[in-house]
Amino acid sequence: MFQSKLIKNLIKKFKWSLLFLSFFSFFNIYLSFLIRFNWRNNFTYDKTIRGNFSYLFGKLSVEKITKDDQVYVDWTKLTLIIFLLYFPLRIIIHLVLDYFQKVYERKLTVYLTKKMLNFSYKNRELISKKNNENLYNIINLVPNFSWHFFYIPVRLFEIFISISFGIFWFFYLINSRKLSGIYPFASLFIIVNLCLFILFRLFTGKNIYEKEQIKLDCQQNEREQIKKFLDNLITNNNELQNLEKTHRALNNNSKNFLSLHFSSLILSLPNLVIFGLAILFLFVYYNFFDGKNYLTWDDYFLAYSIQSFFMQIKKIFDILPNIYSFQKINLKIKEFFCII
Repeated sequence: MFQSKLIKNLIKKFKWSLLFLSFFSFFNIYLSFLIRFNWRNNFTYDKTIRGNFSYLFGKLSVEKITKDDQVYVDWTKLTLIIFLLYFPLRIIIHLVLDYFQKVYERKLTVYLTKKMLNFSYKNRELISKKNNENLYNIINLVPNFSWHFFYIPVRLFEIFISISFGIFWFFYLINSRKLSGIYPFASLFIIVNLCLFILFRLFTGKNIYEKEQIKLDCQQNEREQIKKFLDNLITNNNELQNLEKTHRALNNNSKNFLSLHFSSLILSLPNLVIFGLAILFLFVYYNFFDGKNYLTWDDYFLAYSIQSFFMQIKKIFDILPNIYSFQKINLKIKEFFCII
């Protein structure tokens, strides 16, 4: 109950900070989409689409008319616009976003640390009965809590915006390039691969997380064993026996690490497939479904829009361990405030 109340209070207190970060995240994603959208549009052979720079509220003409009335893209003007969009504007937005996220993380860390210290002071009689080292470790989790508090919602918002722009680009290609013939195959390709990817991640996600935890535990045990051996050197207490025990621990951990690493490689195969999904799409479409026996720029752009969509889906699953970690930190902070 307190945990839920704490999160709600923090969201209420830092709602403008979250909105500010979301606003800049939107423009960061939007500028990236705008650059790709206009590059692709002006590389097409369709003269009704070429020669324009499209943006949220309209179009800007970048046509170049020659003496013989031929219309071409004014590449000087187009490249200048895209150059200015990326190098000054998008880089500045990215730096502002990163800077203020760190500022807000620090503000939340200070606020929550003060709150915990004040709580400790008011309940110092009960606190004195607890393990001070454990309480200190819980307070040290606050910076990690602050990072998760801003990172997770902003990251999920960025993924949502990227998927929205990706869906828009997919249907824009289908409608504007008259690709209705490829639509059934593209839809089937997306549905089949999406189901396979989600099912694989659902069944293996917990396994991946558990293996990472085992790896961290092995590393922690290894550090503790080495520390114990070095501490015993000072007292000259069974150095040879401790040395042999440390050697055995290192050898056993090496075997565990290799086994865990091999399992992780197998479980990461779908992620590797996603980075080649456009190639798979074009290969299957050309060899088994394409009736015109050639590929166009539009087919290429459509394939990479599908790959971009799956990369965003992958990011959703990649962020799940951060959500699990955030929940664990919440529970520890809840324990801190529930000592009475």
